[in-house]
Parts: sequence; structure tokens; C-alpha cells
Amino acid sequence: MIQVVQTDAFAHGLNSLADIKAVARICARIRRLYFTRRGKTIVLLLCGGDKRTQSKDVKAAQTMVKEI
Repeated sequence: MIQVVQTDAFAHGLNSLADIKAVARICARIRRLYFTRRGKTIVLLLCGGDKRTQSKDVKAAQTMVKEI
């Protein structure tokens, strides 16, 4: 059984988007996620951004991995 848990920050960010097409693109991309394993748990790391902020976003994801 897979349990999906999302942070409040992710839920708030997704729900605050007015652009329905952007929401659809985000949901479609969730299938191609950055993840890490912690025992039997798979942790998905979602960080928003674009090419301009990609380096910062990758560092943020790496920081999240260390915090988990």
C-alpha cells in the first residue's frame, strides 16, 4: 500500500495557482519526481522553480533530504 503525504507548503502552493494549465503541468510532472528512500519509505521532493532558479532548487531539495 502506498501512502501519499504532502506538505502544507506544497498543498498551499498548488492550490494558490490561478492558472489551471500550470496546475495540470505540475500534476503531470509529478510522475517524473526527484525522490530518496528512507528504509521502506520513498520520499518525494517537490521544489518549484524554472531554469533560472534550477541550481537553487536542487540545493533546496538536497537540504530537504538531509532534514528528513
